Amino acid sequence: MTNTLTRLAAVGFSAAVALPAVGCQQQRPSENTAASAYVSATAGAETHLDVNQLMNAAIATARAMRSAHLMFSSTGVTDLLAKAYAADVTLTPTVAARGNATLKINGDYSQTQFQTVEADLWIQDANGTFVDTGPAQGTLNPAALLDPQHGVASVLAAVASPVIVDPKAHAGPDEAVKVAGTLSAAAASVLVPRSSLGAATEFPVAVWLAPVDPHPLLQIIVTVGEGSLTLRADRAEPFAVAVP
Repeated sequence: MTNTLTRLAAVGFSAAVALPAVGCQQQRPSENTAASAYVSATAGAETHLDVNQLMNAAIATARAMRSAHLMFSSTGVTDLLAKAYAADVTLTPTVAARGNATLKINGDYSQTQFQTVEADLWIQDANGTFVDTGPAQGTLNPAALLDPQHGVASVLAAVASPVIVDPKAHAGPDEAVKVAGTLSAAAASVLVPRSSLGAATEFPVAVWLAPVDPHPLLQIIVTVGEGSLTLRADRAEPFAVAVP
């Protein structure tokens, strides 16, 4: 980490792109009755979703992901090299990521473009040139979240005592089922280094899942003391990134 920070400090950063009535006829009473019955039945079905089936589907979907658009942000969590980032990540044809991040350099946070290629982290300097700053692992490596065994799927699998708290929630503009539970410090360290999580051994966690099968993850928020870690996930197409 020291060597990586030293190399990062040597790169001059410039500001980068900031982290992203038609009228109708009156229904007959029979139609209104049928519509009301349908709404009531649908609401009942949503209320009685099986949380274990829901989480298992989400875990399987996360393990099958090969590309995604990830948006990470944090508030009130100290000692983070990457305070926030937005990145396209892929496992195919090779493991890679590209996007922009808010990185801590010499005590200050700066926004910059980055890529991870062949396990190395490349940062764009003030001249627009990408500079190799060393291994991405342990610094800024969003593609690791797609790892079927050790990525976001493992975070979902580690949610303890899950309970559906809102079957009609929203994650941004997306309809979602909100699940609450707890997460161990070891599981939360998939998102950020364990050293940034303090002495606590578990944290409250909220997960937003798509209400339609296969119930992909839309958002996860881990509460860390007075702060939080937020990860949003959207679908994306595979892409290739060449070594700069």
